[in-house]
Amino acid sequence: MYRKLPEFIELSKKCDPQGKFRNEFLNTNIFSS
Repeated sequence: MYRKLPEFIELSKKCDPQGKFRNEFLNTNIFSS
């Protein structure tokens, strides 16, 4: 789908390990895999 998506997911987990800046859309569509 998007070339940089895996890098985005890793960076998000590193910079925001508690998920403060996530929302339901991101949890359902990006971080659910």
